[in-house]
Amino acid sequence: MRWLAKLFQPRKPTPYERQMIFAEAQAISVQVDDSLQRVPFAAITKITTYKRDLGTTDMICLLLDVEGQGEWEINEEMIGYADVVRHLEAAL
Repeated sequence: MRWLAKLFQPRKPTPYERQMIFAEAQAISVQVDDSLQRVPFAAITKITTYKRDLGTTDMICLLLDVEGQGEWEINEEMIGYADVVRHLEAAL
């Protein structure tokens, strides 16, 4: 019966699930561990959308080109992703 107990063990969070993104009135904030970084909507010059193949499933990602900061990737596994996408649609 060990296999059954192993099957129902709580899964470990993915690295993306430890990252949080927040939509604000004019910016996106990304928190990774104790670090918080902010991207104003006005600094986003381009958004590229793609799906990352994870083997058994796909993950939807957005690559944000941010003026002066390079590229930022956010994805649907991050806490707050759906809210950020709604704000991006309205703001851009």
